[in-house]
Amino acid sequence: MLLIGVLHRMRTIFFVLCYYWVLCIYVAQSIIILILQSCKVV
Repeated sequence: MLLIGVLHRMRTIFFVLCYYWVLCIYVAQSIIILILQSCKVV
């Protein structure tokens, strides 16, 4: 039972890390696009 609990916790942490990783990439991509657009305007 203890092993199952540890595996479940690790899986939950893994999903949370993946979610934040995707979120960070999305935000970084948006910022880069905004910077490129502002450079094109100038």
